[in-house]
Amino acid sequence: MGKYIELTGADFEATLSEGVSLVDFWAP
Repeated sequence: MGKYIELTGADFEATLSEGVSLVDFWAP
């Protein structure tokens, strides 16, 4: 799950589409 902390820019939005719950956990 640590990789989500390193996400930036397009990578962050790509993850947002794939796992909103995970992103919401790291990015309140």
